Amino acid sequence: MTTDTAHLEAAAAKQTQREDASGDLYTRLSRIEQRFQSPRDRAAAFLEIVCTALGGLSGSLTIAAGGEEHDLRFSTETPGLGAWSRTLADAALEARSHAKSVARLFGSDSGMPEFAVIACPVDNAGRDPFGGVAIVIRCQDIPEAERIQLHLRSACLHAAGVLSRPAKRRAAVEMDDISRVYTRAGQFRSLHEFAFAITNAARQRFDCDQAAMGVVNRGRVRLLCISGLDTVKKRSPGVHRIEQAMG
Repeated sequence: MTTDTAHLEAAAAKQTQREDASGDLYTRLSRIEQRFQSPRDRAAAFLEIVCTALGGLSGSLTIAAGGEEHDLRFSTETPGLGAWSRTLADAALEARSHAKSVARLFGSDSGMPEFAVIACPVDNAGRDPFGGVAIVIRCQDIPEAERIQLHLRSACLHAAGVLSRPAKRRAAVEMDDISRVYTRAGQFRSLHEFAFAITNAARQRFDCDQAAMGVVNRGRVRLLCISGLDTVKKRSPGVHRIEQAMG
């Protein structure tokens, strides 16, 4: 019983850490333009941020920025990561060339997955991708890989405008991120994925702690998504309060 309790507590702590990291991801992305002037420095910062926030052991980014092509790498101090360099570079290029996300699991001879390579295109609405990013993470199941892929896709969407702009600071905050999400609505695979991108864009745009989106079903509001969280616990008191505030 003690072992089971310790396991559950460790799992809960790990999930909380992941949720905090994903929330921090969008905060850090929103500061790239303020902290970095050159397109290459912005691209390098983007790669480091998505790797560190999403648990990436190593990452690769191919991108056209500032009128030049850049092939960037990021790696933690974990031994043996050099073996992933070619796989990551190929995945980033595939995501960019084919304008699609990639998620592949890798395991040992036992057949159990140990790692996942996640890659997504970097593009502006209605245009061909001008970049592709890939990260390798420790991963043992498909749901976890899909969760990380969701965050990486959203991160690419948020950062696309900053990465494609010349080195010039905007005088005012605009609605670019939210407008970009609406323009690409038909490219999302599900309503949840669309809502996930919308809430994170709204949170960044209005500089609030969290944003939420709900749907009306048979006259009742049901919470669909909360910024920074890939799942919504339907029975939590906080969810009920948000639904009541929505009407």
